[in-house]
Amino acid sequence: MTNLSLLQGNVRLQNAGRAAAAGEHVLLKAAGAMILLAISAIPAYYAGGFYGYLPGLTLLVFYGVSALHLMILWKGIHFETEATDLVCEKGELASAALKIRNDSRLPCIKLSAELYIGGFFPGEGTVEAKTLGLEGKSDASFVISSKMNHIGVYEAGIKNLSIYDLTGMFCIKIKGGATFEITVLPKVTGGNVVRLDERRLTESQNVQKKAVSDGFDYTGVREYALGDSMKRIHWKLSAHSSDYMTKITESSRKSDLAVILDLVSISGEPKMLPWMYDSLVEAALSLIEQAAAREIEYALFFVGRDKELHRVCPRGQQDYPDLIRILPPLIGTRSRAAMDGLDGAAILDKEKQLSNRSTNLILCTSHVTDMLIWELISAKKQQRNPELYYILPPGTGGETDGALDHRARRKEQSNLTILEEYGIRCHWITSENEKTVTHEVRQSI
Repeated sequence: MTNLSLLQGNVRLQNAGRAAAAGEHVLLKAAGAMILLAISAIPAYYAGGFYGYLPGLTLLVFYGVSALHLMILWKGIHFETEATDLVCEKGELASAALKIRNDSRLPCIKLSAELYIGGFFPGEGTVEAKTLGLEGKSDASFVISSKMNHIGVYEAGIKNLSIYDLTGMFCIKIKGGATFEITVLPKVTGGNVVRLDERRLTESQNVQKKAVSDGFDYTGVREYALGDSMKRIHWKLSAHSSDYMTKITESSRKSDLAVILDLVSISGEPKMLPWMYDSLVEAALSLIEQAAAREIEYALFFVGRDKELHRVCPRGQQDYPDLIRILPPLIGTRSRAAMDGLDGAAILDKEKQLSNRSTNLILCTSHVTDMLIWELISAKKQQRNPELYYILPPGTGGETDGALDHRARRKEQSNLTILEEYGIRCHWITSENEKTVTHEVRQSI
């Protein structure tokens, strides 16, 4: 079992513990109510008659009125949000207003709302309890905010709403409400950390006959991908296909690039996984943005949440929200079994079978296997130009400042020296002194 699976198991145990404690709390309250009722019956034993039973009858009526009051409030209290789904960049503060509304005419003596924002791992998140009272036909608003430190899609809203009766002892708990999503986008730094060297790119060896359609020259077609311009859609061919088809222009065949993003095989210490996930996504998109700025034809390949291989062409920040929503989340050992065969090596194998495969390949991964090395060498032998960006967690080798220990680095590099022998460039990406930096392998061997 991986560390991520252990973490998820601990979260489930903590939730079960909270549920057991809440159950014990309810039993104590019920016992207290019964004791109070028994005490009120003492006068009936000694005095008898109407006045002897009056305290017990009064308490029973009060309990009944309190229960009826609680049921009316349960029907009349609703929650809503003034925010639609939010989008922010990594490191920014995301804020949204939530409202609890009492539509009944009865006052609510006590409400307890649990405001939450989901965490990076399933079952994690921050919960803040708000306790208040509401008059009849009134509402109360809250602002929920949090600094979003990692890429992903997070759910936020009211996790539970507890409505208390007149005694303040018993409540009805309403699950969920006023939920919305926060999509956290990557902070792409251009070529500051990951630099695309255009001089090392190889011109495409695919030679296709130029054709003319609707006044535009093109050399072929492919399936539509996220970010493709509508002007490049082959409308006549798309009308006879199950999907839109995009024209490949002749100029785009001079130099092309496929960036392969391997998010399936991430593993390591749980506290390092978010940084590794962010680094992989930002490295891939940095390369994409540099290719777009130089008018290089490009595509991004990855396995999505649906466990299918995706080929997209994001055109900048406007396409990132849709892209982040289909990227796969981190998974544990049990879920990973369903994703077997979908790592970086498998994507390379599928990509080389495409009719419009790219000459230049860049793979971003955090896990190098023998099969992955074989696929990269195979691509090189096919006169393609593969390159590897290898994400390593900070602190590898036990350094307290987060830098890679020299011996640990040498050990990792020994598995990649064969790639250098075939002329395949390899890079490290790690964190040093809280800054993400890139090392070229051959500079430190």
